[in-house]
Amino acid sequence: MHVGETARKAAVGALVVVGVVALALALWKLRLVIALLFAGFILSAAMRPSIEALHRHRVPRPLGWFFTTRCSRCWSPSCCGSPFRVRSIR
Repeated sequence: MHVGETARKAAVGALVVVGVVALALALWKLRLVIALLFAGFILSAAMRPSIEALHRHRVPRPLGWFFTTRCSRCWSPSCCGSPFRVRSIR
């Protein structure tokens, strides 16, 4: 094995390690975006049956989406006046 081949293998190995570390850091920085994307997928999958049920009763899909969104916000304790929500002091 020549010195040039060893140096080439070491350089390729170092580039692979640097690439993996850079990818891990990029994903770590984008974790909020990825989490929001997955949350959107979960919410849309949860809302779809109610929108489809309203569509079977001749309610247009955008209106069904509006009703489903409003009803889910009304039932969520974080969006309405829950006694357990922390209020800001002014």
